Amino acid sequence: MNKQKFRKLLDKFLSGKANREEEQILFDWYDGFQNESFIPDEELSAEEQQELFADIHTRIDGGTGNKERNLHFAFRIAASIIVMISILGAWYVIFKRDVTVRQNIIATAKGQKKNFTLPDGTTVWLNADSRLTFPVQFNEGKRVVTLEGEAYFEVKHNAKQPFIVHTNKIDIQDIGTVFDVKAYPQENKVETSLIKGAVQVSVLQGDKKVVILQPQQKFVLVKGALNPKNASHDISFVNHITTDPDLQIARETEWRKGILSFDNESFSDLAIELDRWYNIKVIFQNPAFKNYRFTGTLNDAGLDTVMEALMLSEHFNYRKEADNIVVIY
Repeated sequence: MNKQKFRKLLDKFLSGKANREEEQILFDWYDGFQNESFIPDEELSAEEQQELFADIHTRIDGGTGNKERNLHFAFRIAASIIVMISILGAWYVIFKRDVTVRQNIIATAKGQKKNFTLPDGTTVWLNADSRLTFPVQFNEGKRVVTLEGEAYFEVKHNAKQPFIVHTNKIDIQDIGTVFDVKAYPQENKVETSLIKGAVQVSVLQGDKKVVILQPQQKFVLVKGALNPKNASHDISFVNHITTDPDLQIARETEWRKGILSFDNESFSDLAIELDRWYNIKVIFQNPAFKNYRFTGTLNDAGLDTVMEALMLSEHFNYRKEADNIVVIY
């Protein structure tokens, strides 16, 4: 029995308006109370508790008719309320708190990607070497997930329950949205690429800028950049998404299709990406190689295919060593 039905029947009984069938329902409820899964959505408020006890005492003092039975039942109901309030209090302290604290964590290793659905129906693609933390169950209010790495979200929109992706530098709130977030802790920038809908990006530190992105826009925050006075701070700007002319999809999201895509990317940054894709450690024998820049798209390519393609653009060689080490020389 839920709280609303219980309260309605109790009020009718205490006001002398309950028929025999309704009285029997209350008696049956009391008799089976300990076996009843009676957990209402909210605990009784202090005002409700006082009102119920006041009604009971009023009925005890001024009841008519089958007074002995009503008196006995009123005390039984009073006892039931005490038990129920105690159970509700314990349930709120233990169960509710547990729901709030309990979190799911889905993580990917290097060279691994995952596709899954959150409890609210939002679809997520998690890129390699990434981690998404989210509640076992989204409660009322905001739906907040925490991302380390890169993920693509197709959000199940709910205007009354905003969906927010939290990273160490920015928060991204959906406004009916498909978007990609790249926020690897070891990289010097954080990116949000909007494919469809709209998102609000909030910078958490510094100028605490708030930006509304439109489709095909990308928000970029560069961590620890140098300003003209050589002081280290974060800078941010809005850019346009790069669309692959052959595949007609954003380069920023091609990783979901197993496509390694890079646009004017330095060899040092590309080496970090190769580490995630192939679980390797790149060592440059000549530091100058780190400044080489590459643009390209490789579909489901093995490491050797990637390295050979890069060697067509710049002059270098490579060799594989133990422990997944690749030496560039």
